[in-house]
Amino acid sequence: MPSTAEAASRSAPRGARRAALAYWISTGLVCAVMVFSVLSFTFYDHFPFPNGKEGAFVHLGLPPYFKVELTIAKALGVLALLVPGVPRKIREFAYFGFGLTLLSAAVAHFSVGDARLSPLYVLDPLLFLGCLTVSYAGFLRGGPEAFRGPSAQPSVESNGAATVRSVRVARPPPPSEASPR
Repeated sequence: MPSTAEAASRSAPRGARRAALAYWISTGLVCAVMVFSVLSFTFYDHFPFPNGKEGAFVHLGLPPYFKVELTIAKALGVLALLVPGVPRKIREFAYFGFGLTLLSAAVAHFSVGDARLSPLYVLDPLLFLGCLTVSYAGFLRGGPEAFRGPSAQPSVESNGAATVRSVRVARPPPPSEASPR
C-alpha cells in the first residue's frame, strides 16, 4: 500500500510536477557549475588547456585576490540556494550574484579574445545564465517550498478532521445554538 506522500505526489497536477522538475534540474545544474568552478579555481587553475602556463584569472587580467572573493561568494551562493530555510532575500542575492558572475564571465572571455579559440568560452556562461533564469522563475513562483506537492497542503476528510502528512488534527465541534454561553 503506498504511503500518503506517494499517493499525494501522484495526484499532484502534471504542470506542478513539471515546474518542480524544471526548477530542481536548473538549480542543480547552476549549483554544479558553481561548485565545479570553485574546485577548479582552488585546485586546478590552468587556462585554456591542462598544460597552460597561466591561470584563468591571470589570463582574464583579474587581480589574484578576486579569485578568493569569488570562490567564497560562489560557495555561499550554492549554500543559499540549496539549504532549506534560507531567507528569501539571501536567495535573491545569490541569484543576482550568480547572474552577474555568469554574464561577466562571458564578457571577460569575449574581451580577451577567447571566442577565437572556441565560441564555447563565451556561449557556455550564457547557457548557464539561461539555466539560472529558469531556476529564478521557479523561485519567483514560490521556490522549493511551493514544489513540495500536495502532501504538505492540508486536506479535509469527510469526517471533518484535517490531515497534514499523515498526522490527524481534530477540529473542535461547531458550537450549537442549544449550548449555554
